[in-house]
Amino acid sequence: MPETASIRWVVFVVAAALALTKLLDVLSTIRAVEAPRQESNPLAARFMRAVGVRPAVWLVFALSCAVIVVSAWLALDGPLALTVAFCALGLAVASVQACVARANICGRHDAVTQLVLRLHRHIAKDW
Repeated sequence: MPETASIRWVVFVVAAALALTKLLDVLSTIRAVEAPRQESNPLAARFMRAVGVRPAVWLVFALSCAVIVVSAWLALDGPLALTVAFCALGLAVASVQACVARANICGRHDAVTQLVLRLHRHIAKDW
């Protein structure tokens, strides 16, 4: 279990970054996506068709926040290796979420969102 205040602080910052960038992703998705066919993620598009765009993104946000809270708690209560893994993976995910939100707002894709789109296309062809 991480004992130093600085390590605990880093976990809280990473958790906040994850929640904030997910919120930006949600708000930008609501702004950019009017119908499920506009969503590049085939799983999200299917969920949007089932419950609607806004309910889908807010439900995903709620689930994401629950995962963030549980993961941060485990990182704070677990061994140092788990804390480091949470911070590294969390920063990577927050970075991708920020890039996706930026692409939703600007309508331009960078290298990260190009990879995300390729992944979505690969998943979609298998469905």
